[in-house]
Amino acid sequence: MKNIYILFIAIVFISCEKQTVQIANLSNTKVGQHATEELHKYLNEIYIDTEFEVLETNADIQLMLASQAGDLGISNLPIKKESFLISCKDDKVYIIASDERGLLNAVYALLEKQGCGFFIGGDVVPAPKDWDGFSDWSMKDNPVLQDRSLFNWHNFLSGCTGWDLEDWKAYIDQANKMRYNGIMVHAYGNNPMFSYEYLGETKTTGSFNSSINGRDWGNQHINDVRRMVAGDIFDAPVYGAKPSLADEGKKVEVASRMMHDVFEYAEACGTKVIFALDFDTWMSHPQNIVKKLPKEALLNINGYLTPNPEHPEGYKYYKHQVQELVKKYPQIDELTVWSRSPKNKKISVLGSIWMEFPYEEFPEQWKKEYDQLVKENHALKHELYSQGMFTFSKIVKALLKAAGEVKPELKLGYGSWGSNWLDMADVLMPEGVPFRPLDVDFDSKKSIKYFTSVDEKRQVYPIIWAHHDDFAYIGRPFTPNQNFTTKAQERKIQGVGIIHWTTHPLDLYFTGIAKQLWEASANEPLHTTVDNYVFARFGTSSPQLSKYYYEWISKGPIFGRETSDNFIDLGKLHWKYIVKSWPELIPEAEARIKMLDAVPLQQQNDYWKYQRGMEQFYISFFKNQSAFTEAYKLAEDGKMIEAAELMKGTHPYETIQKFVDATKIIGFTAGEEALVLSLNTRWLVDYLNLKQRVALEPVRIRFSNTKHDPLAQGKGNNTYTIDDNGKWWICKWEHELPNNKFVNNEEEALLLGDTSTYKLRTMHGQNLVPGEYELSLCTQGTSKGNIRILSNNKEIATVQSNGNTPTKIKFKCNNCNKLYLQYDAGELKITAIEIYPI
Repeated sequence: MKNIYILFIAIVFISCEKQTVQIANLSNTKVGQHATEELHKYLNEIYIDTEFEVLETNADIQLMLASQAGDLGISNLPIKKESFLISCKDDKVYIIASDERGLLNAVYALLEKQGCGFFIGGDVVPAPKDWDGFSDWSMKDNPVLQDRSLFNWHNFLSGCTGWDLEDWKAYIDQANKMRYNGIMVHAYGNNPMFSYEYLGETKTTGSFNSSINGRDWGNQHINDVRRMVAGDIFDAPVYGAKPSLADEGKKVEVASRMMHDVFEYAEACGTKVIFALDFDTWMSHPQNIVKKLPKEALLNINGYLTPNPEHPEGYKYYKHQVQELVKKYPQIDELTVWSRSPKNKKISVLGSIWMEFPYEEFPEQWKKEYDQLVKENHALKHELYSQGMFTFSKIVKALLKAAGEVKPELKLGYGSWGSNWLDMADVLMPEGVPFRPLDVDFDSKKSIKYFTSVDEKRQVYPIIWAHHDDFAYIGRPFTPNQNFTTKAQERKIQGVGIIHWTTHPLDLYFTGIAKQLWEASANEPLHTTVDNYVFARFGTSSPQLSKYYYEWISKGPIFGRETSDNFIDLGKLHWKYIVKSWPELIPEAEARIKMLDAVPLQQQNDYWKYQRGMEQFYISFFKNQSAFTEAYKLAEDGKMIEAAELMKGTHPYETIQKFVDATKIIGFTAGEEALVLSLNTRWLVDYLNLKQRVALEPVRIRFSNTKHDPLAQGKGNNTYTIDDNGKWWICKWEHELPNNKFVNNEEEALLLGDTSTYKLRTMHGQNLVPGEYELSLCTQGTSKGNIRILSNNKEIATVQSNGNTPTKIKFKCNNCNKLYLQYDAGELKITAIEIYPI
């Protein structure tokens, strides 16, 4: 009886034991090992009744290179770079690729076939299921384009500037899973991730943007992000990546260390690293270093000194930068020399000097050389447009030579904005230098002309937009280009890059392009992409949900900008991407909500809730913006009463909260956290300012030090403080008020006197509306002089200073265009001003 019981237990144990499937990496490559580990991880998540284990030898699933598979008797082995074949034979699976990167592509393609969804916004792993063997595992694929890179542009906090190392790693992982094979990073001349010492001097840099540092492209500052609308999503007063929070003396070290680790991780995953670096702007050529060179090695371009790449000492200057870049980041596969787009007029607002190099200032030998080139090539003319490209090509030639001497395997490319320069650059740039044109209308017939004008031997990798930093930043992404595979072949391009900043909610764009970059899914229709996305996200097919997502990705709203002080331009709106007015967009969002509500079985899915919440955010935004736009026009026309009535009905605080509530459902990325900061400091504040203009909101000004970056491009201008009661103040100091005097002792203060006045205006510098007000001043000192308010040089109110206690003064102004504050007894220290409409 005892033996029978033992036998029964043994049978139960054996029947409950998991089946084991073995996986082996036979390729002897690091990326092959990484691919093996990824396959092991995901298969164990998908099949709950099976144990997958990694071996070093013969196994059920074997990963190998095509060069190792000759004895297997498998035909049509992959030859093209990164291509793969998955073959089932003799109860084994052979994952065979032409190279190690192909093994990684094969694994992710196989996992998608098992039901995984890989998106820029994260993974979707199917519900656990029972193992059903190797049936239907066979597949093969080849890339349509060899260069498939993602390009997160360094400038905004809502992009990679706000990322820490773990964010970068997650980004690289998702790029690989979608079978993109490269990441591209760009550095302006002030970016702290690239600095160097030369001739005893150090290249000056700016700071990564944070909520208190850096000013690139509209970055605003605020004292404590936790006090903003929906600030409870933040756990510290300052928001930014670790490099942006480093001490001034450590910012370069911290930034470069993190980017080194980013590139190291990319290299380990088999991901190409493309580093784009500005060489045409004045901030790219630090004057403290440049002036150390011999005068004969320098050129003077519109007042800026810059090294001549054809002079021996000038060449050493450029070569030293290549040496330092390779030393700092040995993982870089390509250095893309970047410049502003050539123009026929000066664009110095963007900092370019080389692209504005006029013929009159050329060295004589360069004039002769250029004249001859113009005679021989119809693509060149005697105009600034091609003159700048001609001179800049000399830097590219010097850097190409330096790269060959420093690291022969380092590829050198050239990139700029637009594509109408391709034929000209093809004449001027060295052979073998690939082009990366950004801001390309890929669907236009003109693009065929531009791309096919380039010699077939030169590689061209256009960079297309997933969304746009000017006027198309949030909402849906752009609609993925249809028939992209065919268009790429027509334009004879060898690769493509995608520029973007945020990752949510851009899934459909990146997936829609990614699928069309492989032969097995060439020209995948958008309907198919949407259907597959819905199945992955929701675990089932749903024609109703597919209809919603297709409508959203094709016609949904896309709006906002991240490049200036204003999230939405004031006054005349830019309708490049928004083809309908704000009021017209509201019923469209309401109709899409009805589409979502028609699929009740999916209402417990977080992505259903997220999409519905975002549609509610859109409606709230459009309603507020409709009223704001009309009120702004009325205020500009002097119709302040009508403007005030409209502004009473705006609720921007609620709009921001709706954005946060929707995003919380699926979880915040760093980009979405930064958008909360952006909406507060670049959108909400415009409502506060307009309410101040029409006497609905008090004006609050603090006189305290503000930070500014002289090397920044598109500089953000404003600094805000939110007090303990949630009241918004704008801070002003020497940068904002260059004609005033200040004191910075125990407490910062504005100095006011009989010859040093202060103009009373709104937080953003507009006139107050005529009416009655009460002015409250916070002052320092024991002075008892008179504080006077002048309108058009006439006194309209006066009161004696109360020293260290708040001083209040009521006044009425019929014309507030020239409204000044003055003090008649020496100098009065003022720390803050509040102007309350009565």
